[in-house]
Amino acid sequence: MRYIKYLLLLIFAISLSTGYGQKMSNSRSVKDKASIEKQQQETLFKSLVRDMMDAYNEGRYLQVAQYYHDDAIVSGGTTFVEGRDALDQYWEDFFSIGGKWQLTINWERHYTDYVVQRGKSVIMQRNGEKSEVEFFLHWRKVNGEWKISQDIYW
Repeated sequence: MRYIKYLLLLIFAISLSTGYGQKMSNSRSVKDKASIEKQQQETLFKSLVRDMMDAYNEGRYLQVAQYYHDDAIVSGGTTFVEGRDALDQYWEDFFSIGGKWQLTINWERHYTDYVVQRGKSVIMQRNGEKSEVEFFLHWRKVNGEWKISQDIYW
C-alpha cells in the first residue's frame, strides 16, 4: 500500500514536469482569449450600429452610406440598390423623410471573416409617420474595416 502512494506521487510529479498541467492552463487561456475577443467584437458592432443611428438622427445621411462597401446591395420591397453611387443616392434620399431612426439587433453571429445581424429598424419620420421593417445585415472585413455588404429588409 505504501508503494502505491509513492507510485501515484511519482506519476503526479512526472505529469507536472511533462507540462500536462501547463497544457490544461494553455487550453483555458485560449478559451479566455476567445471569450475576450468575442466581447470586443460585440462591443465594436454595438458601436458601429449606434454610430450609424447617430449619423442618421443628426441628418448626416451620406455618412450612413459610408458604412457600406462600394459593391454592397440594399434590397427590400420594390427597392434594389447596388454600388457606391446608388448607395449614396439611396441614403441622401432619406433627407426628405428625416426623423429619428432606431435599430434594434435581435441576434448577431460572428464568423472568421464576416458577421451577420438580424433586427428591427424603426424610423419615426419628420411628418409623424412610422416606418418599421425587419432586416438582415451581412458585414465583412476588407482592408481592416468592417462594412455592410448586404442589407436585406422586409
